[in-house]
Amino acid sequence: MNGKGQMVRFLSWNVDMSTEPIGPRMHGLLLQIRELKPDVVMLQEVTPISFKILGKYLWDTVDNVKSDATEQNMNSVGRTTGEKENGDVAQQQAPHSTALGHAPYDLHIDPSWPEELPYFCLLLTRRKLFYNPSSSTTRFATSRMYRGYVAASGTISSGANLFIVTSHLESSKDSTVERKSQLLQILDTMRERVDEGYSTFFAGDTNLREAEVPASEIIKKPKAGESGRRKRKSMKEKFSDVWVMAGGSDENKFTWDTQSNDNLGMVGDFRPKSRYDRAFVLSPSNGERVSGFNLVGRERLECGRFISDHWGLCIDMIY
Repeated sequence: MNGKGQMVRFLSWNVDMSTEPIGPRMHGLLLQIRELKPDVVMLQEVTPISFKILGKYLWDTVDNVKSDATEQNMNSVGRTTGEKENGDVAQQQAPHSTALGHAPYDLHIDPSWPEELPYFCLLLTRRKLFYNPSSSTTRFATSRMYRGYVAASGTISSGANLFIVTSHLESSKDSTVERKSQLLQILDTMRERVDEGYSTFFAGDTNLREAEVPASEIIKKPKAGESGRRKRKSMKEKFSDVWVMAGGSDENKFTWDTQSNDNLGMVGDFRPKSRYDRAFVLSPSNGERVSGFNLVGRERLECGRFISDHWGLCIDMIY
């Protein structure tokens, strides 16, 4: 194992299921992925349309076998012709296929989600990031908004075992009880994997209000029946908020900021901003560290929109 550890770059982003135009926005997302070169991509609010656009360049699908005629439809600035907004084919923008390499990621998702759900989460891991990879998906049984989570795990070249999760927790202020229940389900799953020797990492759109789960209070409660040393250990075990680990900079705090991002076209003086998108870690040794934490996607696209109404989280961790 390398004494300096291995850097793993995570990109988590709610890519917005509703704001038009979707083609140029997904083009902007693809260019960000090409620039940032994340090892792990965690996306929320992916729709069947954006799934098809992104899949042509990020992971292997049947549609990725392109004919020469299709390739000739791509012009010098990476604009494709024939990609329709309804998911068929219609003037969607995308980088040249060679810009990202051929399908550089493994896709982790329930294959039924793009067929059955109006929007969903997905998780991508760079090819060969993991030895012996595995993945799973879970739907929240009591969600009224199609919510669930995607997880993947494996061993990286440094020898560390990683378990990574993304989710989009229940939206709206009146969904506090359901949202906290969903978060606890994910945290419990992460704790179980820590007991198996995994370092765990979660990132996604939590929709959390600070009053619901303060960063300082994500503490493991002892299980019923625990006593002695194990109970004392449980009381001390604590999930770390990665933004706090990185210094808690105000510059990188608000991931949903209608004062700076006008994609939603909000009018009036009330322009809220919140730290909805968060990342948490827990590991057996607490030996991981943050080497970078930035909000991305803050540049306006040529179409006049931002990639999403959320900024993305780009996080570098050392394992």
